[in-house]
Amino acid sequence: MLFFSNESLKPISKQANIDLKLLMNWLKANKISLNTSKTELMIFRPVRKKINYDLKIKINGHRLRPSKVVKYLGVYIDEHLNWKHHVDFVCNKLKRANGALSKLRHYVNKKTLTSLYFSLFHCHLSYAAQIWGQRQTTHAKRALILQKQALRIMSFSDFRAHSFPLLLDFKLLSFFDFVKYLNIILLFKLLNHKLPLPLLQSLEYRRLNDTDRHNVIRCKSGLLKIPEVTTVTYGNYSILYQSISIWNEIQKYLASDDISTLTLDRLKDLTRLYFLSSYT
Repeated sequence: MLFFSNESLKPISKQANIDLKLLMNWLKANKISLNTSKTELMIFRPVRKKINYDLKIKINGHRLRPSKVVKYLGVYIDEHLNWKHHVDFVCNKLKRANGALSKLRHYVNKKTLTSLYFSLFHCHLSYAAQIWGQRQTTHAKRALILQKQALRIMSFSDFRAHSFPLLLDFKLLSFFDFVKYLNIILLFKLLNHKLPLPLLQSLEYRRLNDTDRHNVIRCKSGLLKIPEVTTVTYGNYSILYQSISIWNEIQKYLASDDISTLTLDRLKDLTRLYFLSSYT
């Protein structure tokens, strides 16, 4: 699978051809066969930016044409990164899970029903949630609506019942808070060098120094520098930007001087309590 941005291909440079040749040479040197019939090409671009040129890329005589949607490791990636197709896929599974919960709730107790929620509903909701759930778009909110529906089904509540008391009752996090919870765990592992080396090298961060802290009301050693971004849609909603933002929010709230020094289990418990307390 080949990914390109619209800007990197306008105009088409010789470097793209060189990179493809290097890729093919590397594959041959390592005796790896590339199935060109299953190789797809995607050009990432904003909705308003059109492709006004004919892209011609061939591998072993097979021409690759740009795809609008590609399924990769169970995630539907679209050329605009709005995740509409993936949310459609997830929501279909969540609707079926809600149908099963509506029948099972009559025969099991609350504890068993909660376990069924995780096995039937949450497993689909949480898969790759950090990729497609960072931004509260109209598409992503559909998953949140179905989660609220699941809670009302499990609690035999009215279809207009407020979700916060139900989340507290089942001790569950709302979808977007759950994504933030995952971001906290990711950043904790990053700070403690518990991620795979490629991720450690790609996720760059910097702690606030004394000169940075004069604008921070509650200065703590665990605060991190918010990365500078050039775009709102893609930069502000990147995993690293969102992870550091919620990290600093939790760091200011908790009494610990540096939450990266806590144990992972302790940090998980404190983070869950932080989000659950916001539902009261």
